[in-house]
Amino acid sequence: MKLRAEETKETPAQLINHVRSGASAAVQMEFPSRRTLAKVVNRVRKACAGAPALPTDRSRIFIPDEYAYESAPGHSESFLIGDSGCGDEDRILIFGRQSVAEWIGLVEKIYVDGTFSLSPELFQQVFVVLAERSGFVFPVCYALLPNKSQATHTRMIQLLRTACPHFKPTKVSLDFGIGLINASRTTFLDAETNGCLFHLVKDMKGKLMDLGLIKRYNQDAEFALYPRMIQSVAFVPPPAPPSPPFGGIVLG
Repeated sequence: MKLRAEETKETPAQLINHVRSGASAAVQMEFPSRRTLAKVVNRVRKACAGAPALPTDRSRIFIPDEYAYESAPGHSESFLIGDSGCGDEDRILIFGRQSVAEWIGLVEKIYVDGTFSLSPELFQQVFVVLAERSGFVFPVCYALLPNKSQATHTRMIQLLRTACPHFKPTKVSLDFGIGLINASRTTFLDAETNGCLFHLVKDMKGKLMDLGLIKRYNQDAEFALYPRMIQSVAFVPPPAPPSPPFGGIVLG
């Protein structure tokens, strides 16, 4: 099996089926699980091929099939679900599972966020999209972005919607970056856009630091009350719709 893994391009599932079909029933009883065999195949191929060299130009990144597809016993699906294409100086790569498209149309609420500390050298931001479904939150995709501009966020969402045409959330929770907010509003036209409390508190403290007021905020309780009043607005229930005139009586 290891020799065949080195010499062929068969998926792990195909390779395992071929090896098992040529073995006697007694030998098949001694085989490890399919999951274990798949790990052996992948380990052998990784040792033979080795990881490709790190790219030096994001517009020229080439992703081989073994990195573009995710395989499990009896199943293979796209891992690279969005790519703005070779030659694009503002390259965008989106990684996820192709099978997400089968249930993404059921999703109403999503959470989106970006981080800079984890981004690889040629990209500025790692962007994540999470979806709420049946009381649980699942990752939809991870995107590598060249910058955090509105145009880039818009392109990223459009690429994701190309991969998942039924992706039409009705609620979007995000940070307070104006570019991301505008991108969300222009691509999810029917969705309600909400800021995230975590980012509200984080951005508030960041602004206080920029203004040289963080020490006063930490030491002066009366001064700290005012920024905290802004943060506490998140816990104030929205106003109820006004009652109809005459107690709801319909006049004919």
